[in-house]
Amino acid sequence: MGRATHLLVDTETSGLDPERHAILEVGAIALDDSLAPVGDPLEFTVRPRPGDEIEAEAIRVNGHTWATDPASEGWAAALEADAAAETLLCFMESAGLPREYVPLVGWNVSFDERFLRRLLGARPWPFHFQWIEMISVVRFIDAKTGAPPRRSYKLTAVVGDMLSKEAIAASKAHSALGDCQLTLGVIRALTVEASGAPSPLAEGTFKCRSCGGLFSVPRSVLEKYPRWTPRECRECKRQKRAGLDSKAGT
Repeated sequence: MGRATHLLVDTETSGLDPERHAILEVGAIALDDSLAPVGDPLEFTVRPRPGDEIEAEAIRVNGHTWATDPASEGWAAALEADAAAETLLCFMESAGLPREYVPLVGWNVSFDERFLRRLLGARPWPFHFQWIEMISVVRFIDAKTGAPPRRSYKLTAVVGDMLSKEAIAASKAHSALGDCQLTLGVIRALTVEASGAPSPLAEGTFKCRSCGGLFSVPRSVLEKYPRWTPRECRECKRQKRAGLDSKAGT
């Protein structure tokens, strides 16, 4: 494990405009020069400031319903904006990150950066003017390799393509720290791919021996049959059964 030099970050917000909307949750993971995690992660919620707008669609996605109810337990547990800013800076200091020019890493980190600027306010800005935006990295790699267009470049869609649906469920997608963990999963997958080593499959994911595609099996099924290794996806099994049924009918 190397020395911390980068900060992987994600935010959940009440809308898209940092001037009008609130930052509701922050997740962060310190990374070294190879973008491997260093130490424990950080996660906390933030109370909206007076006058902040709360968009119903944003709350539907991130689940922070407490942000509309000052009498709720979630509101009581959330930090005031100043305390939240100090918490983030103290985390960076405890992780050994320098006091300035720390590169930010994230899926759509230019979005998060705008909300972090408002959160830190007049405090010295500790981040580098350049960042590593993983959505752009994946788009670049797809373009250079001639990969077919993805159905979506949303984080969960790319993780579903590269890893597995189980990885999304296990990480609490659409939470700040959960999305940090998913982004870290994409970084790891790209690192393995770039090294030329065989890509390890996520837990519960298998390669079909018939069509070569990846498929997943629920953890509950694998636990029920611990010595079983699935060999074919459902579609290939279905096609084989259909072929046998057709032959039986002739």
